[in-house]
Amino acid sequence: MTLIDIGRKAAVYGFRHLLQSFDRHLLRGLAAPEKVAMVLTHRCNCRCLMCDLWRTGDVGNELPAERWIALLDELHSWTRTLRLRFIGGEVLLKPGIYDIIRRAVDLGFTVNLISNGLALQSERDYRNLINTGLRSITFSLDGKDAAIHDRHRGIPGLHHVVTEVIRRVKRERPAMSVSLICIIMRETAPQLAEYAQWAEELGVDRILFQPLVESPGRPESRADWHRESDLFVRDLEPLEHSIDELNRQGRRPARMEMPLRPLREMREHFIRPESFQITRGRCMLGQTDLQIDPSGILYMCDVKHTAFGHVDDGPVRQTWRSERARAVRRAIRECRRPCSSLCNRSPGLWEKASTFLRYARAGRL
Repeated sequence: MTLIDIGRKAAVYGFRHLLQSFDRHLLRGLAAPEKVAMVLTHRCNCRCLMCDLWRTGDVGNELPAERWIALLDELHSWTRTLRLRFIGGEVLLKPGIYDIIRRAVDLGFTVNLISNGLALQSERDYRNLINTGLRSITFSLDGKDAAIHDRHRGIPGLHHVVTEVIRRVKRERPAMSVSLICIIMRETAPQLAEYAQWAEELGVDRILFQPLVESPGRPESRADWHRESDLFVRDLEPLEHSIDELNRQGRRPARMEMPLRPLREMREHFIRPESFQITRGRCMLGQTDLQIDPSGILYMCDVKHTAFGHVDDGPVRQTWRSERARAVRRAIRECRRPCSSLCNRSPGLWEKASTFLRYARAGRL
């Protein structure tokens, strides 16, 4: 990417940020979304204790790969500066996944894929993925302790598979960005600092800590879900010690890009999960985020009541600006539901600019 290309992208990002701020009052969808999450499948090859998708995931009405590729082309005709995430279930189980990724990369989107890594123990799947040109991948890896991770994910040896894949990627494709997601649970909470240091030594570029939340895939949401969870953090002292260790004398590992303030706020999530909200900034999901579920339903947030259309209703751009979408934006702006997701934390223009420059220097735009 040339300096001219980077400058053009920066101008588009800056103008879009201003439009989004203005649109928070008008709710009209003036700007195209900056992030699109394509939930390609609910299929999964793990048996995670903290997730029920593998038990209940319906794969009978999934959009075929050809339809997803057509959607990518449609999005490209709307906006060429898009952060695109492929997620699941386990996204690498989606038939045609490598064609989907390759098309997204060829269109110039900033593409990230989130995986449990199990499929990549296959040489064919590993090579197919590498050959798509993907430059950013995120693995779910709960802690440094293999026994804990494998028990939580229900697959013996999975931790070893993922760490070996990371080593191989960093050896063969050192420019590829590798991130980790670690769920803060009872057994992982005491080990966050050690995990961060271990991940840096492994060559990981970024870490995201997420607190345990209600199990995805449950048919009904329950406010008291945490009371029956053996994974929920009830003893806060180990978590507080881990956070202090991460912050001690500014010696947080250099590759860990996550701000510590939200991590400290997450402590409150384990005290009052029925009412906790990340409080920093304004929730801008109605202006910045688009999600598409496996069947083609359009959302702005993980909460199902934010559905505002379907990919078959007409051009996504038109649906994004519909009256139904405007009503959903209003509901998001007024939302006070419990929320521990960092997507609820809206970065300002300066923080966005700093992130843009860092990614530009690393060649990851």
